[in-house]
Amino acid sequence: MNIGINKLYGINKLYGINKLYVIYMDYLLYIIFITIIFIVWVEYSIGGILLRPDSSGYVSFNFSSLLNFMINPLYNNFLWNIKILDSNYVFIFIISSLFHWFILY
Repeated sequence: MNIGINKLYGINKLYGINKLYVIYMDYLLYIIFITIIFIVWVEYSIGGILLRPDSSGYVSFNFSSLLNFMINPLYNNFLWNIKILDSNYVFIFIISSLFHWFILY
């Protein structure tokens, strides 16, 4: 009975589900990295999106404001202006995804 070298050493696992897992985990880490860079850039260029003073005057994290800013281009066309396209998360996400899937893979 010939079981083949691939089955004997488990090489086909590398090209099956495990390879897809690695590809999608790579994409997930890439998107997390792009999102962190975007947050840092928006705080630097616009300011007051994530770090805002609260009612007591201390600067605190405001994640709801950040999330609203990131999804704002889905229902408002203000951030689709060509001059401020670098602060549009939807645009950055789409361009980064296209770059990842068509250039890197």
